[in-house]
Amino acid sequence: MKNFFKILIFSLFAITSYAQLATEIDSKSVKLPRYVNLAAIQAAIPTAQQGMMVYNIGTGSNWYYNGTAWTNTSSGGSLTLPYSQTQTNASTLFQLANLGTGNVADFRISNPLNSGYAFYAQTNGTGGALRADAVGNGTSIFSIAYDNANAIRASSIDGDGLVSTNFGNGTAGVFSIANASNSNVALQSSTNGAGDSFYSYTNGLGKAGLFHIDNAANFNTALSSITNGDGIAISGTTTGNGVAGFFGINNAINNNFALTGQTNGPGHAIYGVTTGTGLAGYFQIANGSNTSNSLVSTTNGTGKAGSFSIFNPTNSNNAIYATTAGTGKAAYFQGTNALETDGTIKFGGSGVGTIASGKVLTTDEIGNATWQTPTLILPYSQIVANSNKLIEITNTYTVPLTSGRHTSFRGVFSGNILGLPI
Repeated sequence: MKNFFKILIFSLFAITSYAQLATEIDSKSVKLPRYVNLAAIQAAIPTAQQGMMVYNIGTGSNWYYNGTAWTNTSSGGSLTLPYSQTQTNASTLFQLANLGTGNVADFRISNPLNSGYAFYAQTNGTGGALRADAVGNGTSIFSIAYDNANAIRASSIDGDGLVSTNFGNGTAGVFSIANASNSNVALQSSTNGAGDSFYSYTNGLGKAGLFHIDNAANFNTALSSITNGDGIAISGTTTGNGVAGFFGINNAINNNFALTGQTNGPGHAIYGVTTGTGLAGYFQIANGSNTSNSLVSTTNGTGKAGSFSIFNPTNSNNAIYATTAGTGKAAYFQGTNALETDGTIKFGGSGVGTIASGKVLTTDEIGNATWQTPTLILPYSQIVANSNKLIEITNTYTVPLTSGRHTSFRGVFSGNILGLPI
């Protein structure tokens, strides 16, 4: 220890450029050069050498230069607040580790009128303002909010406001409300820019996002997406073999819709498009005892409830194709003008009879129509004012009429409707 003081006293005497008259030594103590803060130290000693030591009035402690940066020697003392320091360093400037079971750090605001942040992180670079890693089975960030506060609030000008990544088997993020009387959203994401308000991504086998309501008395939507711009409120995209979006109800007594699309504007409430070989829309009922419709389209406005169009002139498929393997109807039209076409209509298939020239579509007593050879159903009565013959019958049989094969009208017609002399 005596040798240490000898070396220290010798070093202090050797300082001429930096200490000058500020260094004082007597038989009881050594007074180091004094500076008001770290910035003053760096300004006074721009090219510090390893081992130099000064006194920082702002922190009330001795500082030494470790060859890279000025370091506070008061490792076990209290931190003098307010504390501020700026350094240009590639290493970590502040690091805390707890090998016990307690918290590493506790940041809190006790003043109820304080609208500031208990912890504030900012970056002007391309990295994250705050990064929390969980290398075990714990949670990387666990945030609890009481009363009307936000558990987590993240904002960004150009980059991502909040990024959560999991390289293990846990979830990348969990947002939950434990208070049953809380009517707020568990996760709210908004943007005033041109980017995504919420982006969720997974390279694993799980879901990129799961929105779940456990409260049976909650009648809100599990996921609500709203946009005031020209973009899409919800966009589902897959580059793999899975579905881009799935909406399901697992409650057997739930009579609500698995998917509802609504718009107050001139656009589409639901729009399905495909650039591949798949279907733009598919609606199926897998329950054999379900008597509901697989697809229902209604409108209270003046537009069409449904429109089906093919814009490809080389497409030879049907714009609407309806088929059924049951006893019901493949298609049903109801209304004053239930069906109107601006073109030809073709009825064919095994259920309507053989199609041939001259046949007429004839219905039975319950309305089922089939192609039939036209016949005159008697008694028949009709009044028409016409100068031409209303009925003309020609017998092309070659046998003379005296043979008895001729047309006979007995008590059938009244008036001169055949053009015969009366």
